[in-house]
Formats: sequence, structure tokens, C-alpha cells
Amino acid sequence: MQTQPSLASLIYQIAKLEEQQLSRQLKQWGVNPEQARTLTYIHHHPGTNQRAVGDYLHRQAASTSNLLKGLSQRQLIERRLAPANDREKQLFLTVTGTALIQKIKLSFAALDQQVKSGLTMAQQAQLPAPLLQVMQALLEGTAD
Repeated sequence: MQTQPSLASLIYQIAKLEEQQLSRQLKQWGVNPEQARTLTYIHHHPGTNQRAVGDYLHRQAASTSNLLKGLSQRQLIERRLAPANDREKQLFLTVTGTALIQKIKLSFAALDQQVKSGLTMAQQAQLPAPLLQVMQALLEGTAD
């Protein structure tokens, strides 16, 4: 007799499948998930600095610097001197970086549609509430 997988196992498997699918899509555009997260962060926080990006990604300063250097060399971001501090550089997306963000958004929308395609409208309406409860329980568990 087969037992059903645990809820945690199912959520983990779904997350891995989503990650694999997004990674394949991002790879076609020459970026990895962390680079995509960085570009998305800069998109939502234009003029941010390296320290804020590092904090968001939970990376050391040197590692963040290398990541941003690569994105800059590929002309996806640009660094501009901060008006109030010539030692600090602000980060902005280039036109190429902005175009890539649009592709990334479309990938997430397509993934969302794929996830929803296996569910009825009623299931789609009901599912977010318990998933948010699961997420909240996990967040509370990490606060200890």
C-alpha cells in the first residue's frame, strides 16, 4: 500500500520543479536565478546601492561586487555616482536590463498560468489562503 507524500514533501517538489523550469528559461537569456533576483531588486529599487543588494541576497560585499561587475560588463546595469556621496554608486537598469526584466516577468506569468491550468477556478480561489498559512507558520518557526 502506497502512502501519500507529506505536505512538506509536495511543497518542496513543486518548488524544485518551478525552480528547474525558471532556471531553464533564464539560461536561454544568459542569466542565472541569482542574477535575475538582482536585476529584479534593482528594477524595484532604482538607485539602490551595492550594500542593499548584498543584504537582499545575503551575500558578502566582495561576492556582491563580482555579481554586479558581471551584470555591468554585460550592460544590464549601470553604476552612477550618488549625488550626495561620490564614494557611493547607485545602481540602475540599462535599456537592455529593463528588456530582460520584462522577459523574466513573462516567464513568471507563464509559470503561474501553468500551475493554475491543473486547477479548477474554485481551487485557484481556495488555494492561496492555506498556502499563506503554511508560509506564515514557517516564517514564525524561523523567528525562534
